[in-house]
Amino acid sequence: LMLGGTAPPERPRDVSGRRKEKEESGEASQKFLLTWMISDPVYSQVIRRYVEPDDFTTPLYRQIAGMLYEQQEQGENNPARIIGAFEDAEEQRRAAGVFNALLKVESKEEMEKALQLNIKKVCKNGLDKAARELDPADMAGMQRLVQRRRQLEKLHISLD
Repeated sequence: LMLGGTAPPERPRDVSGRRKEKEESGEASQKFLLTWMISDPVYSQVIRRYVEPDDFTTPLYRQIAGMLYEQQEQGENNPARIIGAFEDAEEQRRAAGVFNALLKVESKEEMEKALQLNIKKVCKNGLDKAARELDPADMAGMQRLVQRRRQLEKLHISLD
């Protein structure tokens, strides 16, 4: 109660916070996977085994993933060329940030756990998005989604 004896007017609550938090969490996972792909060929092989560029739901990260996958298929690993592919300074800044994201991992076991968690999160979000956009009459597409979901359930990452 305020000094005048009346309660302050109730402010509307921001109920969008949870969704934003979840989206930011998904973005962080996408960013970590891209960072690990550029930093270590072993991590890149593991991630590419499960994650496709379309699994990246953030448009900028999907573009970066597509370019990175293409580069790595040609035996290259050139983040500067990816950053330079964007004309907008803000996109260049965000792309550069992708290749500098850090997640401190102390051991091989922690890294396996981090890879597994982030691969599952990115794939699940990508599959959910694909399912929402899928034509209900596309049975082959539906089967592919079901198959990838099953593969994701069985996911176990080992860096050995």
